[in-house]
Amino acid sequence: MDRRSALMVAAEPVLAELAHQLDGASYCVVLADRQSRIVECTAGSEQLCARLAGLGVVRGGVFREETTGTNSIATAHELRQGIASAVRSTISKHSNRSAAMASRSSIRPLAASTASSTSRAWPETNHLC
Repeated sequence: MDRRSALMVAAEPVLAELAHQLDGASYCVVLADRQSRIVECTAGSEQLCARLAGLGVVRGGVFREETTGTNSIATAHELRQGIASAVRSTISKHSNRSAAMASRSSIRPLAASTASSTSRAWPETNHLC
């Protein structure tokens, strides 16, 4: 992924702030482009990155309904709009990729909103997957 693309230029300050907030947490943020290709993944720990990688959550991975089943990235791709997803289980409870992505999730369209940007750089402790 081109780090100078419009998507990355716009997302980088927000992702940097989220990386600071995620440090040590059992959460991750995954950014995908309009083709459902993962362009960035940051997680609170290296162990979570390893588990995500085992599910194919790596830069360049493609998450569409026909390749990965129902998941937030594929749903946003199909609807052609942003969504909010609340997942009530963790990937460690599941052995297969589709179940991990879809288990007991609630997906709804996301209303347009603006996010404040910062000029904060990626933290040293950030765990890029």
